[in-house]
Amino acid sequence: MTLPEIRDPVRYDQGSLDELLKTLVQAGASDILLISESPVRAYLRGRWETVGMRALKTYELADLLNAIDQTNSSSRVASGESRNFAYEVSLGSRTSRSRFRINASGVRRSGDRDLKIVLRTIPDTPPPLDSMGLPPELLEALFPLDGLVGVAGATGSGKSTLLAGVLREKLERGGCHIATAEAPIEFVYDKVETRNTGVIAQGEVPTHHPSFGKAVEEMLRQKPDVILVGESRDKETIENTILACQTGHAAYTTVHTNGVGETIGRMAEAFPGSERDAAANKLLAATRVMIHQRLLRKADGSGRVPIREWLVFDDDVKGALFSEPFSRWPFLIGDILREKRQSAAQDAERAFGAGLISRSDFLAVGGRSNAREVFGQKGAQTQRALPAENDANALWEIVRLFSGAIDPLIAWLMSVRKILARFLANRTSGGA
Repeated sequence: MTLPEIRDPVRYDQGSLDELLKTLVQAGASDILLISESPVRAYLRGRWETVGMRALKTYELADLLNAIDQTNSSSRVASGESRNFAYEVSLGSRTSRSRFRINASGVRRSGDRDLKIVLRTIPDTPPPLDSMGLPPELLEALFPLDGLVGVAGATGSGKSTLLAGVLREKLERGGCHIATAEAPIEFVYDKVETRNTGVIAQGEVPTHHPSFGKAVEEMLRQKPDVILVGESRDKETIENTILACQTGHAAYTTVHTNGVGETIGRMAEAFPGSERDAAANKLLAATRVMIHQRLLRKADGSGRVPIREWLVFDDDVKGALFSEPFSRWPFLIGDILREKRQSAAQDAERAFGAGLISRSDFLAVGGRSNAREVFGQKGAQTQRALPAENDANALWEIVRLFSGAIDPLIAWLMSVRKILARFLANRTSGGA
């Protein structure tokens, strides 16, 4: 892979930063890292690469941050506050631009007041939904008349991109009013919205609303058909989002979890213990579909592949969950996902079978039990590649055989004990 040629200026200012960003976006970078006492680094084709030639100084990062955000941003970060905001770079015309989501925070490198700035690239126009390779059943489920659509995953897993594609599709179908609360606003829709499409009004926390929870309250007074809540992690936000679903709105949101099975539980944990079960039941009743996504590097290093698990919460699924305690829902959801072949491990299996991801990434997502089924189809040579698993299976077989023999042995010993007890009782009474 050929890395972009970066010629660092003596000291970065806003102009030279803009040129740097244009070069790296053109090279395909998804994220750019600026950190004290380190060269510029970029996330290219699924891995971090060093692209700068010299270490950046804290004072130049502080001046950059003040120039692209607010005049006192570096002081606020130095006092322990982080900054999250969007930034645009013009590409020569009013409608041609690159957008970035920026996070700035304090770190320790050579001293206590060093800086770290991470810039994530955002496409100028939200991608079309049909470019994302979603299964037809999932595509159909993404547009309920009301209820909750949740997208879960770690930071940088493509949650916002997926939801931007959904909102673009909704706009292009027309006849709808969409309201959003984001922190910050990432994708914009001015190249999508026309007289013939729906209309979207984007709000930002804290610029336009003090919090996500308050934003949902305000949006419900504005007669939207669809709302987007950037993140649901506190009681007020989740409570108001459930209310929006109960009053006939379709609500889309993101959650930071490791799978579909744990998402409702994680959201319910935002409530006090005495309210948790009721909150989980309300969330389950409101949920229409839940998706978990992660991005893995392609085996050939040419980009990244989305690995998804997803579940439509239809009447059958909800009935199965409502009949069991809330604590068992993650396990039941896991069983349902495997039965429907919609788990992350099974999606990783498909990607590995198609040669899209490496064996190590497949093992990391699919686990050794799933790998046994896949590699078992490739003969004894591949089986020998998993000796630890074979040893564990042999040990488990011994334990299983021993477990099968121990029950009859215990029964026999209990019978002998009863016979001896009767014998001793007879002998004692006869001696008396």
